[in-house]
Amino acid sequence: WISFEYANDDRWYLGRIEERHSTSPAQVRLRLQGMSIQLNEVFPGGFGVAADGMKPHRYAANQQFTHDPDRDIETFDSVASATELVEKLIQQYVVPATQISFEPSLMEAPLQEAALNSLKVRGEESIRSILKELSTRAQGASWGVNEQGQFFFLRRTDQAVAAYREGVNLTDLSEIRDREHLFNLSLIHISEPTRPLYI
Repeated sequence: WISFEYANDDRWYLGRIEERHSTSPAQVRLRLQGMSIQLNEVFPGGFGVAADGMKPHRYAANQQFTHDPDRDIETFDSVASATELVEKLIQQYVVPATQISFEPSLMEAPLQEAALNSLKVRGEESIRSILKELSTRAQGASWGVNEQGQFFFLRRTDQAVAAYREGVNLTDLSEIRDREHLFNLSLIHISEPTRPLYI
């Protein structure tokens, strides 16, 4: 783990070394990732105690699904929104398995919260992939881990959080495009149903 500080107790980065690349003559290049990289390593739920040692975990508004074949062997938690689900996932799975901590003041619900009916996890998806989906449902919430190792899930804001000027605050600026961080979202509203719409 590596942290950078402007002064004592004034940290601006906390992360770990993910890659070490050595070349000759003597040069070493390190690739760092913030603490949120640990979210790739946590897989909530399971297929069953007999299968992989973990119960399926269902999060839902209520236990309406009486004919669910997993009903007697699953763990159930009542949640009503995407934000509440994020809180449960972080407290139940991330905090015990990582160095990431949970701070309730860093959780914000969107102005119009999306309702949540049911979600069952079986250890197939990482917390990171689940959070990507939930942040979209929470109107594009910002999420991650701050420089103190605390998880945050914040509503989208129109206010600038910080400004950095090239040549003043930055000595070098480059852009890398990665499909993992790009997604397309299309919202289509049809006022009068006339004929089927295919996309």
